[in-house]
Amino acid sequence: MEVKRSIIIFSSFIVLAFLALIPTFLISLAGDDWLAIYRFIQTFRHVGDYFYFPNFAGNYDAANIIIGSIYALVGNKPVVYYIVSFIFRVGMGLALYKLLNVVSGNRVANSWIAGGALVLFAGAESVSWVFNMNTFVAITLFFGFIYAHLKYKGIKQMICGASLLFGAFLIAPTRMHGLVFVIPLLILFFHTSKKQLVLLPLLYFLPIVLFRLAFQAGNDSSYTLDILYRLGSGSFWKVFTASLTSAVFPDRLIGWHYLKVIGLGILAVVILVQRKNKVAIFFLILAAAFLIIPQLLNPQAVFTSEHRYLLLPAMLIWMSAGLSVIKRFKKVNSFFILASGCYLVVQLISTYSYFRFLYENGRNAREVDGYFSQLQPVLSSLETNKPGLILITGNNPTRMYNAITFGFTPKVLVLYPNFTPKTAPFIVDDRKSLELLLHGDAQELYRYGYSDYTFDEKDIYSFELLGTRLVETTDQTRSAWVKK
Repeated sequence: MEVKRSIIIFSSFIVLAFLALIPTFLISLAGDDWLAIYRFIQTFRHVGDYFYFPNFAGNYDAANIIIGSIYALVGNKPVVYYIVSFIFRVGMGLALYKLLNVVSGNRVANSWIAGGALVLFAGAESVSWVFNMNTFVAITLFFGFIYAHLKYKGIKQMICGASLLFGAFLIAPTRMHGLVFVIPLLILFFHTSKKQLVLLPLLYFLPIVLFRLAFQAGNDSSYTLDILYRLGSGSFWKVFTASLTSAVFPDRLIGWHYLKVIGLGILAVVILVQRKNKVAIFFLILAAAFLIIPQLLNPQAVFTSEHRYLLLPAMLIWMSAGLSVIKRFKKVNSFFILASGCYLVVQLISTYSYFRFLYENGRNAREVDGYFSQLQPVLSSLETNKPGLILITGNNPTRMYNAITFGFTPKVLVLYPNFTPKTAPFIVDDRKSLELLLHGDAQELYRYGYSDYTFDEKDIYSFELLGTRLVETTDQTRSAWVKK
């Protein structure tokens, strides 16, 4: 019976995630994906590089290693990357289900909550920029840590939990900001023996602190004080609230001002409902904790729903709300199914629509390959000691950016290793920028990350995007420049 139930739950998770993510199996790699692959290639040139720990210790090293390893095995086959990302995401849902079974005995509701978390729209960038798949692995390990901490109390299990926590931080340090709050919250909300009270900071905090000091030295004290000062700013808390509620409601469906008002009301109701449910409150506070540090680092930016920083906060809020309803009604009833079902339908449609939009607006893998194949004769003919200027024009800037411009240079560096970052061709923004470059404007050239080059008409290559066709216009552009 237990095996049959597990198979049903696993299958339902796959189906739910697949329904939300169908378009991703047809989209291309994005700009930063190519940058991560290039960094992997540059870092791991020799066998000995795999045994040099600092190569694994940077903020994005784990992400680079995962996507770079896939590239080393299959090359430029986007569907494989998104299948691996999909597997990691489903694994994250299973880890969440196991955790929920520790804090709630209602397995039917737990499977519903865990499955629902897989279709949440918040954090969609963690899928669309596939190098962010390390986030799913880190969250899986984090849920494993909470599971181990709540279920087991022995020293061996605590060491295992500490390993999971450190692994989560190592794999995605830029998504695990909230770990600094986790141990105090666990001590505050759950029974802790004197032995645990002494061992917890040593086992969980010390490795992360030492790791940060050794390999990821932080900013100076004045910068830290500036961040702390922001906590007293009313404008910061308005932005933070808007970002937090963006994690709850897809802001493509409702303006952020109204989103903030509705979100505040919903969160207030959730808190009142679960006053005696410390587990739900724990996860709710944890959601805010995992968002507050990224928000402090970006105090003026309201994170839109698809932003990668909102993935874990959204899951924690969803868990908190689900657990509070279960606690109040004791069992899965029609209200729980109707309310959560409607919410998840909105989330699933939002997630699917987002990736469908990308597919239809420049991220179609076949379309992207077609554009690049048309650029290949130019790229193959370029000198490797000087960057070429490539102008792309057209009346659909979104398609141009998604299909060609974003990540063009790192993609060239990966596929054409004879170029270097100082000599690789780059996409020119527009004709005005091209004119400045041809006139020797050093500041304009520096804006693209280059210096000490002068250009003439022979360095110009241009194309026009007409619908989904890329037409070369190099001769016309060169002639127009010569006439000037």
